[in-house]
Amino acid sequence: MTVADRVLIGVLCLVLILAPVLAGTGDTCGGFGEPVVLSDHDSYVNALAVDEQFLYSGSADDTVRVWDLANELAAYKTLRPDGSIVNALQAQDGLLIVGTKGGSITLLDAARGTFLPVGSRLSVGEAVYALFVHDGRLYVGTWGGKLLVYGFPGLESIDTVQAHRFPVLDIFAADGLVYTASKDNSVRVWNATTLEPVRTLTGHLGNVYSVIVHEGLVYTGSYEGSIGVWRDGDAPVVKPGPGPLVLALTADDRYIYAGYANGLVRVLDPVTWEEVAKLSGHRGDVNALVVDGRRLYSGAWDDTVFVWQLPPKCGDGVCGKCEQDVCCQDCGCPGGMRCSNYVCCPRGLQCCTDHADCGEDEFCGPADACLTKGDDGALCSSDVACLSGSCSHGMCCPAGTVRRDGTCATPEKTGGRCTTDFHCADSSCSFGRCCPAGTWWGPLGCRTDYPVMSSVILGLFVLGLAIVWDRAGLFDWSGRW
Repeated sequence: MTVADRVLIGVLCLVLILAPVLAGTGDTCGGFGEPVVLSDHDSYVNALAVDEQFLYSGSADDTVRVWDLANELAAYKTLRPDGSIVNALQAQDGLLIVGTKGGSITLLDAARGTFLPVGSRLSVGEAVYALFVHDGRLYVGTWGGKLLVYGFPGLESIDTVQAHRFPVLDIFAADGLVYTASKDNSVRVWNATTLEPVRTLTGHLGNVYSVIVHEGLVYTGSYEGSIGVWRDGDAPVVKPGPGPLVLALTADDRYIYAGYANGLVRVLDPVTWEEVAKLSGHRGDVNALVVDGRRLYSGAWDDTVFVWQLPPKCGDGVCGKCEQDVCCQDCGCPGGMRCSNYVCCPRGLQCCTDHADCGEDEFCGPADACLTKGDDGALCSSDVACLSGSCSHGMCCPAGTVRRDGTCATPEKTGGRCTTDFHCADSSCSFGRCCPAGTWWGPLGCRTDYPVMSSVILGLFVLGLAIVWDRAGLFDWSGRW
């Protein structure tokens, strides 16, 4: 045996010895799995916030839903701040701050779970689209492009700045600076104390819907599908795209999360900018994202909130799918769970890595455990979770039926009543009735010519009004009244 052969054999042995150890020291193990679907809202979800006790979701149905984190995300309470669309939420210091399209800001007691108002409701005179608490101040962005500053939690007025000519869509504050994202395609940076302008970030070709600051970098999501990454006010250093609109951004110590208008959530590595995961399932624009270290929450135009379990890190006491036995022995599984086939799952349940590991009437659930498939009417997150093989907007339904008003019903034919498109069979919902694509519901049924008819009627009305004015002598055609 030559020296080269001996060296090669030694290297191979070293690799075999170190492989289990290396597998147990990687950053991330496992995947995001199937989401838990929260589907109590009656209209699209605009805003999300989370604290140690609750998840909050604000919607165009004029409500804020409160979900109990300690009780498997059970519905805890429904709040109706001022009877208008909820556009912005933040949980801070035991308070829930709510901003609405009606122009109000309300502080609610979240620490004790009563959600009674704390102080008086504040009216700002125009729709609130963004808010952020930083260093004892509440920064508010409005539809009129204003940046309003109040003391927190007293809500005493401090200052008002006309930040943009167009609506302020998002606000973030960090390190003594405030960032306002706007429909004027820019992000403006302000001194958080004096509100003097510091700089303007330009380069996006459309509305800037979201702005966050993470690890000293500014991330912006925009209309043209780009994510701008800015350092010290320079031009963006990374700008992937074009693609669907980037409507929401959030971040934790591992990833950047981006919500898109096509219903996707992309998980990005901020160092390599590689796509770590692509989370699908939403059937509408992903308007809101928030992460709390354990879960990622996404709210969308399909009236739902998806709850994604974050993949564990090796060495954090959780055994992930990609970890070897040495890691499981090293850190062990949390209390009440056991390790089987490199997976931690609840005791008393069969661990699994995919659906093939489970019985005929079971599926591999989000906790890496085999769960019983639901009967019709049971809550679900995907088709595989139902005995019928059909999950309709968070509820198991027989094949060919859809969820409607808390029950399963046959999709309506043309002319049938509806509140959303999925209530209709091969058609869309137009003014509360099912109509084929490209038609509208009106007094004469589903027709394609209503826009033309409306224009003709409006023209005849204007002509008739002009004739009446002329006959009554109310108007001098030389241009004087």
